[in-house]
Formats: sequence, C-alpha cells, structure tokens
Amino acid sequence: SGGEGVSVSNGDLIMKKTVVKGNSEGGVKLYEGNGTLWINTVVKNISSSSFGGISLQPGGATVSFWNNTVAGNVSGGTTSSVDCIVKNITLHNSIFAGTGNLLSDDCYPEYSFIKDGSGGGGKDGCIENEDDPGFENPGEDDYRLATGSMCIDAGTEDGLPAEMTTDMYGNDRVQGVT
Repeated sequence: SGGEGVSVSNGDLIMKKTVVKGNSEGGVKLYEGNGTLWINTVVKNISSSSFGGISLQPGGATVSFWNNTVAGNVSGGTTSSVDCIVKNITLHNSIFAGTGNLLSDDCYPEYSFIKDGSGGGGKDGCIENEDDPGFENPGEDDYRLATGSMCIDAGTEDGLPAEMTTDMYGNDRVQGVT
C-alpha cells in the first residue's frame, strides 16, 4: 500500500467505525472509486507527500463523508488532514484538528469543527476556532468528546444516513438538538 494505513485504487472504499493511526505515508487514500467514510478516527499519521490524514481522489465517483475525526496528522506536502483532489467533496459533521493547512480548497466541510479555520471551501454551519475541539485525552489516544466540548450537538441531522445511529463507542449519535 505504499505505507498508507488504508489504500484503495480503482475500487470502492467502505470504512465505518475504524481507527487509522500512526502510518508513515498517510492514513487513508482513495483513488478512482466510490468512498463511504463514516464515524472514523484518523490520527497521528505522517507523510512526506501531499496529505497526512486522508486523500480523496475518487475520479468521477462519489464520496459519503460523515462524523469523522481527523487530528494530529502531519504532511510534508500541502494538507495535513484531508486532501480533496476533485471539486466539491462535502465533509459532514466532522472534526479537523492539527497544524498547518487542514483541508484542501476542494473540500467543503459542513457543520464541522476546523481548528484555526485553515483551508477548505464552503464551511456552512462550521465552527472555526483556534481552541482544541475538546477531546477527552488525545495524549492517550482518547478522541471522544469531553463534557463541555463545543462540538457536542454541533452537527446536523439533515441528510444524515438513516443507519448512522451510534457513534464509535456505541452511544446514541444524536443526543440533543442539532
């Protein structure tokens, strides 16, 4: 796979409730295929190439990206969190935290947290803040949201896939008014 944690070329990537951590050439790469990325944690991946966390290059295919946490990834290239190579890939209800340019310009986050608001287009309903998103204990790889996090109930249910009812830990995904 070239050192990526998950790499799919010319096929479909379905990744749900998965942790991708500590890879030497980026976390997740999709090239020329459909992608379903729901409720994943992609953290602490490094790369000397253009992306650290996730690279989405679906060609003419579609990508469904919901409720992902992408944090603490490092890239020697242009984007540390998510690199969208085609226009208008919408990233829903997700958290992007780290340093540098977190999102490439063709990524369109909606109802997401973007630390320092760096990169990406669109940004409907997003929280852009220089603070951390309020993880429980990222130093110990605990990326659950702590009580009082500004990200709790900050997403939207509009367009949420019906089968997405719980979070990574089996807790109800919608716990209040969104």
